[in-house]
Amino acid sequence: MKKGVEYFNTIAPSADINLLYTGHEQCPPRKQCNGIRSHFLLHYVLSGIGYVGSSEGLSPLSGSRLSGSRDSDSRLSAGDLFCYFPDEPMNYTSDESDPWQYTWVGFQGSRAGDILRRCGFSETRIVCSRPFSAQIAENFSRLILIQAEGQRGFEIVSDGLLLQFLGLLAGEIPRSANGTTFSEKPAGDYNYFTPQHRQPHYYVEAMKQFMQINYQKPISVQQVIDYIGIDRSYASRIFRRAENRTLQRYLIELRVGEAKRLLAQRRFSIHTIAHSVGYTDYPAFERRFKIEVGCSPSEY
Repeated sequence: MKKGVEYFNTIAPSADINLLYTGHEQCPPRKQCNGIRSHFLLHYVLSGIGYVGSSEGLSPLSGSRLSGSRDSDSRLSAGDLFCYFPDEPMNYTSDESDPWQYTWVGFQGSRAGDILRRCGFSETRIVCSRPFSAQIAENFSRLILIQAEGQRGFEIVSDGLLLQFLGLLAGEIPRSANGTTFSEKPAGDYNYFTPQHRQPHYYVEAMKQFMQINYQKPISVQQVIDYIGIDRSYASRIFRRAENRTLQRYLIELRVGEAKRLLAQRRFSIHTIAHSVGYTDYPAFERRFKIEVGCSPSEY
């Protein structure tokens, strides 16, 4: 790569995640960067040494105050990452004798903050230390190459690569790093809720959203719970408390309600509608519909 290059992507303000720019630089000794950005800025250290702190004196790892000396900043080397959230003061400097080489990506989006928290970052935890990964370095290299070439559809590929990279980071975060805020221990392996979201009403809304999106498929209550990644008895209890009905009842009413809506349009066959609301067995759909509505689908 060239020394000190940066490429800009197409801006999509309403996107879930949108890569804004990416770049690479072999920094000169003692190069300092600071300021504030209105978006997320993530760096990956390829080689050399640098130091990350905050111009407000906030320790990136613990949230404690910095004394302002070089020793109190975080010393980063190959494989480490650091990320600044929007409107958070930045302050990072390359080493005098072995200045770092890094690559970076700036991005925004409605899901960007939540995704980064799943990767272990936050406004007060901006550093993630890990061994150097050729896969991560290659991902950044591909991002820069795609931006540089600017071929048709490059902006879509770029956003996809960014998500792939963040997914790789999230998958490497140990579950113990996330902690829990409720008494029941999660049963699944992909409980992706951040600490501030580990409250019953967030779990309930997530279960409802999952069913609203996937009721067309023959999903089970257990699949809903597995998706959230919490204990079944706990999930059932908080859902019933919030919705005054069971998960199974919610799923049935969702499917039957959609079936009624589609039947009223008179555009599709009853068998097609049954399949479209998650019933692969038509007699089972007809029985359930009659129980819930009081008449058969054809009579309705």
